[in-house]
Amino acid sequence: MVILNPNDVVDGYTVECFIKKGIYNGTYRVADKDGVSYFMKLYDLEIVPDSMKENGEVREIAYSRKVNNEYVISHHADGHVTLSDGREYSYIVTRFFKGKLLNAVHQSAS
Repeated sequence: MVILNPNDVVDGYTVECFIKKGIYNGTYRVADKDGVSYFMKLYDLEIVPDSMKENGEVREIAYSRKVNNEYVISHHADGHVTLSDGREYSYIVTRFFKGKLLNAVHQSAS
C-alpha cells in the first residue's frame, strides 16, 4: 500500500519517505512548511472495517485527539483527503521520533 511518493503533498505536509505498510494504512515521514518532520498514518477508508470506526471515523484518530500523556506520541493534526486515485483516505499526523520501530526492537530481543 505505497500510496504516496516522496514530494507528494497532503494538506501542507510534504512526504519525505515511506516507512511501513499496514493492513489498512501506510505510514510516512512528512515535513510541514517549516521543514519539521512528523509521522503520518494514511488510512484507506475503503478497506478499514466498520469495527475500527466510530461514527464513521477511524477510531485510532478519534482517540488520539483525547490522549494527553507524556508517554504517548502526541497528536498533531488529522484530516481527510481524496487522492489522485479517486479514493478517500483519513490521516493522522503525530510527532516524529527517530529510532527503531517497536516491532524491530522486539524482534531483535527475541
